[in-house]
Amino acid sequence: MILSLRTPGRNDPCWCRSGLKYKRCHLGRESLQPKTIGEVISQLNNQFSIKRCLHPSSPSGCGQIIKAHTLQKSNLLYSLADQTNHVLTLYQHQLNRSLTPEPRKIGINKASTFSGFCNRHDNDVFAPLEKSEFLGTPEQCFLVSYRAICHEFYQKTCAVATIPYQQNTIDRGFSIELQHEIHRQTSIYIAGLTQGYEDIARFKKIADGHLLGNARVEWKHLTISFTGEVCIAGTGAVTPYWDINGKTLQNPMNTRANLQHLCFGIVAGPEVGTIVFSWLWNNTAIDQFIATLMSIPRHFIPSVLVQYVFANIENTYFSEKWWLGLSTDQQHLVTQLAIAPTPYHANLPDKESLLVPWEITNIAQV
Repeated sequence: MILSLRTPGRNDPCWCRSGLKYKRCHLGRESLQPKTIGEVISQLNNQFSIKRCLHPSSPSGCGQIIKAHTLQKSNLLYSLADQTNHVLTLYQHQLNRSLTPEPRKIGINKASTFSGFCNRHDNDVFAPLEKSEFLGTPEQCFLVSYRAICHEFYQKTCAVATIPYQQNTIDRGFSIELQHEIHRQTSIYIAGLTQGYEDIARFKKIADGHLLGNARVEWKHLTISFTGEVCIAGTGAVTPYWDINGKTLQNPMNTRANLQHLCFGIVAGPEVGTIVFSWLWNNTAIDQFIATLMSIPRHFIPSVLVQYVFANIENTYFSEKWWLGLSTDQQHLVTQLAIAPTPYHANLPDKESLLVPWEITNIAQV
């Protein structure tokens, strides 16, 4: 988008296309006191504290909103926790000033939580995951995915809510020329964010219909069961633009396409862990992604998946024991994946790096 540097008249529409008159928008903004980094971070983080029950039949006055877990607490998070009931993550749920993340501790009561469900709906909907042994049934697989979808929708909703503040704040105190450049870059970011929100909102609506049983929606589920210590937990709804070999599956710049999503989650049982994938039956791009993944030598699949998770899913946690057991090169690999500028750059995995002591015992399509 090319914006004219001509200074508008006081009553002309502002050059930033906000719809406001210039005098009520950018006039004199270069002389305003810039916000400090701390002030900006604090205001943006406030938007990620929205409390809302995302159940599709939730009334406006839904009961107490809780910090709902997106990962199993009883089996999974406890298995990762140290003696003080803390796990590690390379990601911040809040923005921070660090460009290179270091593993930080977070209590299991906070890990993987979001204010996206009331107590009643969280208990009722996800009881088959929290109160029953995971057997890989279609219902359980769908619920793993539904949690991931709701969490992604919540994150995108909060991010969209920061747009007005960013538009009205981040170019304060800069020259008019820099205001134009900041606006140009922000517009690109906002366009991508808006498209991402619309895509996940559309996907959630489909999943809502399936949850309520009022829509005939066909899902595919793939479960990969493994033995070995469950040392990593993650869940999310991702949009694979490339397969494991770097072949293009979807064009992220095609704003007219309904992007296809792949849901991922790790669950733990008494004796085995299970990686769960779910996607819509007619999503051919996801079919290709899964086919490429399955073409990898079986003993490398767990480590390839771990790399994919760190590269694409911030909602990821791991045990301190696992992290300290990695070599320096392996820690560097994982850290670089965590800070990679996805999703607009392919992050090809190291297909020969064994990061986890997992041995696959069964692969099944449900």
